Amino acid sequence: MSADFFDAAKYPTASFKSTKVVREGKGKAFKIYGNLTIKGVTKPVVLAATLNNVGMHPMMKIPAV
Repeated sequence: MSADFFDAAKYPTASFKSTKVVREGKGKAFKIYGNLTIKGVTKPVVLAATLNNVGMHPMMKIPAV
């Protein structure tokens, strides 16, 4: 969190906003594309993800991951 790394005092938040999710094959692997912002700089990234479970959202009563 120090000034020479994340500089959390000046940039207290980091964010990721997904732009699309792509299933890889027929399994539970996905690629999540989006924009990662750290220290006020936004860059596109691709995250590898594995779907572990799907359940009902307790308030909305719809499937949620």
